[in-house]
Amino acid sequence: MTAINKTLAAANESKYGKKEKDVISQSYDMNKGLGDFWCGQNAIKYIRRFMDPNSIKKGNPVDLEKARDYLQRMQEMNPISDEHKLL
Repeated sequence: MTAINKTLAAANESKYGKKEKDVISQSYDMNKGLGDFWCGQNAIKYIRRFMDPNSIKKGNPVDLEKARDYLQRMQEMNPISDEHKLL
């Protein structure tokens, strides 16, 4: 885990609570589609903000780490089945 990832994980836990009970977990507990939507939209938000020439946070690598964190959580909730494995 990189220094940015450790800092981001600590900030997330401080802000949202333990990973097992945070807002993402609660969304997945309510409905898998809701959890996927939450993670996907937030990943898009941070990628757009990273790329937006008018954003004061343009080019901030922390936004890419945040996007990766959301995508990783989505991946954890959608394990690869045999039918979707790469050859």
